[in-house]
Amino acid sequence: MNDNKYVIGVDGGGTSTVARLADLQGNVISVAKAGPSNLSTSGPEKCAETLTGAITDASSQTSVSLDSVRIVVYGTAGAGRKADQDRLHNAILLQWDTLPGKPASLCVVSDADIALEAAHGGEPGIIIIAGTGSIMYGRDTDGTIKRSGGWGPVIGDPGSGNAIGLQALRVAAKTIDGCIKPGLLMQLIAEHTGITSQEVLINKVYKEKFPPSEITPLVFQAAAKGDQSALDIVNQSAKELIDMLTCGLKKFSFTDVVPISYVGGVLHSDTMYPDIVSKMIREEVPNADIREPKFKPEEGAVAMALRLIQEDK
Repeated sequence: MNDNKYVIGVDGGGTSTVARLADLQGNVISVAKAGPSNLSTSGPEKCAETLTGAITDASSQTSVSLDSVRIVVYGTAGAGRKADQDRLHNAILLQWDTLPGKPASLCVVSDADIALEAAHGGEPGIIIIAGTGSIMYGRDTDGTIKRSGGWGPVIGDPGSGNAIGLQALRVAAKTIDGCIKPGLLMQLIAEHTGITSQEVLINKVYKEKFPPSEITPLVFQAAAKGDQSALDIVNQSAKELIDMLTCGLKKFSFTDVVPISYVGGVLHSDTMYPDIVSKMIREEVPNADIREPKFKPEEGAVAMALRLIQEDK
């Protein structure tokens, strides 16, 4: 089959990569999963290797060869800037040179791009992403893409898993210093990580590069049981996420309803956090229409691939 009647949409995440092979009507032919391919943490060569493995697997599950794929749309964190997209694009093409057959074209975008496509199907709307990192990203009424946040863990990812975990580590530090009394949150952190002293905490953070987002579930667990430190973190984090949203909305020209969807593990967690965020949004943005995303991110990548084909005609 060498008639380019297929597309592949790929969502490259920090824990897994999902590739969805579909025909030009959007019907799914196969789905393949591989390991992480986050450009920010894995680098271009590893991402290229993982992506190639995923699309090869998706192809091998069917009678569809890769050289019958018209376009691959690949969304991954860390690919929001053209220079980074170009680096990854070139690494993938080098990897594809080793294949007996390869797709006709490739489009590399950020994970926010495919998430936005998945949430609103190419129509104007906003997404709030809060997973390990955070960003407010949207398509304005004139079709232009605008954003707020997304600065990364050093400058700030407000309301994200990383930011919540960092605040919990600060609570641990203050508890160890004797500034605050030990509570349930500190007890859970100690049980989960072994952090009970200044030496252990410093080693974890600066030598072992302990990911703060690993203890975010402990914050939600402690908050649900009334721990005041955890409740303060949850409420402050939600406020910072909403501040990012309201600042970003000033760039947009919505005059009526503002369609908003949530993306990311923190905002889809079975905790109090999504409800607190929703309550704050309704208070700050009365015309917000909070809705479920139409598709999964990899489905958004497929939808983007099909749209790019239509625009190319």
